[in-house]
Amino acid sequence: MTDRPVSPVEVKTPFGGLRSWRAEDAPAVAVLASDRRIARNLRDALPHPYTLEDAHAFLAAAAARVLEKAGYRKEGTLRRSAIKEGQVLDRWMYALLRDELHRIRP
Repeated sequence: MTDRPVSPVEVKTPFGGLRSWRAEDAPAVAVLASDRRIARNLRDALPHPYTLEDAHAFLAAAAARVLEKAGYRKEGTLRRSAIKEGQVLDRWMYALLRDELHRIRP
């Protein structure tokens, strides 16, 4: 097993495909997770109704996990430092120092 970062995965079949989450998936995630029939079969922690804001938060957390698996460390939160679609948001700062590269490179 290696500690090297994993590239985004995309699998295609004649019946469809599977790939890593992308920010532009948020509207579709919000619509599908808001469906009562789907929400009933998911974990209790899933809010209902599931909003576009919930979808963006989920995708941001997934991106953070990718950075952490790649060796980056969360250094802080820049509170209320971004405006997206008229909404004030926090941003997370991640960094990897030069002397920490040995953890991800052989």
